[in-house]
Amino acid sequence: MKALAAFSVARAVDSNNTNMERSKLIQVGVGAKTSPDHDGLSVSTEAVRKSSPQISLSLSKNGTVTWALLVMAFLALVRPVASEAAIRYVDSSVSVSGNGQSWATAWKQISNISGVAGGDTVYISGGPSGSSQTYTFSQSWAPTIGTPGNPITYKIGQDSAHNGTAFFSGPAVTFLAPGVDDIVISGDAGDGQMHFSIANPATGVSPWSSLFVTTQDAQRVRISYLNCGYLGTSGVTEIVFLYNAGIRNIELDHLFIKANGWTTLDGVFKFYNVAAGLGYDQGVFIHDCEIWTPYVPRSGSGSDCVQTGGSASGITLSNNVFIGWDGGGSGHNGSSAQHTDGFQIVGGNYIKVVNNYYFNMVNLVYTGFAGSHTFSHHIIANNVWMDGGWGDARYAIEYLAESGAYTLEDIEVSNNTLYHNPGSPSILFKNAGTGLTVNNVRVRNNIYNSSLYLSPTVGAITQVGNMQMTDAQMTAAFVNFQKNNTNGNFKLKAGSTPIGAGANLSSVFAYDKTGVARPASGGWDIGAYQYGGAVSSPVAQLSTSTIDFGSVRVGSNATATITIKNAGVGTLAGSASVSAPFSIVSGGTYSLGSDQAQTVTLRYSPTASGSSSQTVTFTGGGGASALAVGSAWMTLSGLSFPSSAGTVTAPFVVSGSSVSQSSQTGVADGGKAVYGFTIAQAGNYMISADVSAPSAEANSFYVNIDSTPTEQMVWDIPIASGLVTQNVTWRGNGVEDATSPSGFGAEFSPQVFNLSAGTHQLIIVGREAGAALGTITIAPYARPNPPQNLRVVTTNP
Repeated sequence: MKALAAFSVARAVDSNNTNMERSKLIQVGVGAKTSPDHDGLSVSTEAVRKSSPQISLSLSKNGTVTWALLVMAFLALVRPVASEAAIRYVDSSVSVSGNGQSWATAWKQISNISGVAGGDTVYISGGPSGSSQTYTFSQSWAPTIGTPGNPITYKIGQDSAHNGTAFFSGPAVTFLAPGVDDIVISGDAGDGQMHFSIANPATGVSPWSSLFVTTQDAQRVRISYLNCGYLGTSGVTEIVFLYNAGIRNIELDHLFIKANGWTTLDGVFKFYNVAAGLGYDQGVFIHDCEIWTPYVPRSGSGSDCVQTGGSASGITLSNNVFIGWDGGGSGHNGSSAQHTDGFQIVGGNYIKVVNNYYFNMVNLVYTGFAGSHTFSHHIIANNVWMDGGWGDARYAIEYLAESGAYTLEDIEVSNNTLYHNPGSPSILFKNAGTGLTVNNVRVRNNIYNSSLYLSPTVGAITQVGNMQMTDAQMTAAFVNFQKNNTNGNFKLKAGSTPIGAGANLSSVFAYDKTGVARPASGGWDIGAYQYGGAVSSPVAQLSTSTIDFGSVRVGSNATATITIKNAGVGTLAGSASVSAPFSIVSGGTYSLGSDQAQTVTLRYSPTASGSSSQTVTFTGGGGASALAVGSAWMTLSGLSFPSSAGTVTAPFVVSGSSVSQSSQTGVADGGKAVYGFTIAQAGNYMISADVSAPSAEANSFYVNIDSTPTEQMVWDIPIASGLVTQNVTWRGNGVEDATSPSGFGAEFSPQVFNLSAGTHQLIIVGREAGAALGTITIAPYARPNPPQNLRVVTTNP
């Protein structure tokens, strides 16, 4: 049997706190997991992760969010599920494929799945606990997708007769096909282990070439508790490659990937232009994963754990283990192999790298590239970085203006614990090009063993609370200091010098790497860990601070969940309560031992259109609370209605019979107006509206049907004073055009929507101040008739 070097991690596990419905408000220290705190991690050789791999990774802290105006990440924190959702079953052991309505009548193969819709759950059998079953694909999996707020969930069977390992076997192509939205693929059986696998359970080698590669839009996708084993084949450059500005709200968690050392591999995760223009946490969220990336024997680009480029935005890495390895003997010396970076930021803003452990990497973060670049809004905090002793490590955190001019804005590098063999700086900000301009760059409370190189040419960098320590000093300060391996424990001993010696950064974040609260006043402990944190009583800890049900039709309802955990000792006994239009469905009374968790299910049942919010109160363990929020919309009569008739939210305001806003915004922060309508006959439809577009700075909205618009769905309106009826167009890839009445050429004119019979939502989002919306009409689209009776006319020269 082929063996795989992997972490043997002994630690407490919150196996229930793994739902897509937990918080996406990832702040530094929030979402800190018990893996790995480096309270004695050891690397050992063990059989490749099989049906019950011993990687137990979970988020263990989602405390109070202290960042002002933190943007909701990925999804609206929780997944709402329609009340009519169905449960279906797939089991490859049945003799004949059935109707999928029970285990006894299960579908036999994944390809037999049919008739599922948004909100449905499809359970896939892995056979009895401890065994495995195989499902064979002939091509990339293109699962049926759900709808915004109602994903289709593909999940491992939950009972002992079906919660073994489901092995998805296939050809040497990408596992997940492009073009997916609103799905959850989860091998979580509630025990913290990965019960879905694309790696052969017998060999640990994956037949697939990569996991997920797309240049198409992809939104609201979660891939979770999946063992990828040895993954990657010759010619593959990325394991996960997402390249489109319309990609957002992607969650990748509890994955194990050991990328093969092919000479073509450029990075395990590569994100270009993802969530362009959006803020923190709205692009891709990678957490609780163990990723091994090889040193690649070639010149050029190295094999990085994560790489971003273009205008990528909203990338968050939290609570992961990243390890550099020799790629199966391909070599690791810098003279013969490319180095591995933990995070190579070729381009990207609104990036968080928090609570991670890095071993044997050349860099934790690296931004040295040719040309001129601007990097803004980066948070690098609470990470542990340990050199592997191979001699390739250069700088832990490196912002290098290699050539051209660099601009750095709002960069936070704080409370990291960094060790590498001396010889080069631990943290470097340097101008090696034509210029480096900094604005609001902070380097604070870091422990490091080599040096800081903060070039005087870069201007003012805030430096406070950093501590350089020798090996001897680290041995005295840490519980178990060991270098060049993963066996160390970098938590602080009683009385060690970093305790209380740092600056208080409570205005920025509140927790350490393991979720221990840092003090609201007084000096902080330097490095990734706050000393102590021991408790002697139960502590109520919630998986999210906000439970967002999204948009729900009046008269229907949606459910969502939140997890409460006893993060202390003893028994946490209490109950949850909330006022209408929200209610507790199940799990509202709990009695939890230390580190036990329970899911609480809530329902939102709106009776009138508009927004709703209520506090969900949890008793016991010092108490805790979360905010339940949702918005409701009604189905309007007919296909023509005033803009004021929908569910209108700020910064949109209703004035008389029109809707407008007074500020320029993007998709994420614009006013939103939602209109429910019913189509009697399926077909192609177009939208027109009475609009006022008084100037080139006040003549656009975002428009879409059945999902929130993207940046490409801009309706540029011909400039005209007063309300004028105009057809909705989409700019798409159109460019400025001085001959166009709107100032832009529209790629889609008019924009035609193919609609099924039934109820739909028209969603209009504000973009420019002063553009006003009046009566809206939805009508069938009739393709213009071709010209008739054409004649060819010739003339004599």
